[in-house]
Amino acid sequence: MTDLRIGTGRAAQGRARAQTVDAGDIPWRGIGAGLAALAILGGGLWINAAVDAQRPRGSDTEQIRRLLQTAEQAAERGDAAAIGRLVSDDYRDDAGFSDTSVRYQIRDYLRTHRFSEVTIPSRALQISVGPDGQTATASFPVMLQVQRREEAGSVHLTLSLTLHKDPVHYFYVFPGTEWKITRTEGYMPLAE
Repeated sequence: MTDLRIGTGRAAQGRARAQTVDAGDIPWRGIGAGLAALAILGGGLWINAAVDAQRPRGSDTEQIRRLLQTAEQAAERGDAAAIGRLVSDDYRDDAGFSDTSVRYQIRDYLRTHRFSEVTIPSRALQISVGPDGQTATASFPVMLQVQRREEAGSVHLTLSLTLHKDPVHYFYVFPGTEWKITRTEGYMPLAE
């Protein structure tokens, strides 16, 4: 009887040679192109997610409520810049203020006054979005706990805002719209 040796013949040696791949045989360009395409796709998805995170969410009424909540929190912090970002570049009011002058007035007022509490009762908030979906009005009472130097007191106002969806750009490139304040009525007791 002869011993049977498995895998030692010429066929087995040919299979072994076929299984080894020379580095020159690997399609590096195809792999590189595939990896580049994956990187571009991943970057595009990341940018899309980042832009979507910046866009306002919810109905127009919910967006305006969040704008007022942002203004309320910024006033309590004394953050004039955050309030100023809510003002449209097209702002004009009956007192003659433009966007630049109202931002200056906000900054000047917050420099000399501190709000310990700003309260906008949500039940009394009346928001009306125009039929075009681009304009809106918001009317509401607001109670301010104001401190100026050693003096403290409260001020009750009824504010009426006119808002407009202004064009904005996220990351300087991607277009969108956000609600901005274009007119304010009822704030004059703060100037006294």
